[in-house]
Amino acid sequence: MESQKQINTLKEVILKNKDGFSCSLNGKPIKHKEGFFLSITNIKGKRLNHLIRKVLFIKRFGFKDNKNLFIGGWADNDNNFYLDLSLHTKNLNFALSMAKLFNQKAIFNIKKMEEVYLK
Repeated sequence: MESQKQINTLKEVILKNKDGFSCSLNGKPIKHKEGFFLSITNIKGKRLNHLIRKVLFIKRFGFKDNKNLFIGGWADNDNNFYLDLSLHTKNLNFALSMAKLFNQKAIFNIKKMEEVYLK
């Protein structure tokens, strides 16, 4: 089960970076310099603790042993938070296929720091 410390750490990262963030599920910076991120969830709401718990729950029960998952998101001007459980891969074709499977519009190219839209 996720700890309150983990939730508080993630909450602090999110609130300091409302315009956008990505980090480990423990709130640590991401060290990847290449590859792609794709979202496998879309969680939106105003209750940040609840949203963080949802992301951590999905990770724990759906992807327990996967070490390539991260949390990312942003907040809009109405204080709605958008959180994603994101998968890192170095394989572009895999990233595009998985993004399509999870109904995503784009993936993120880390090296170029830009979105790659699906066709």
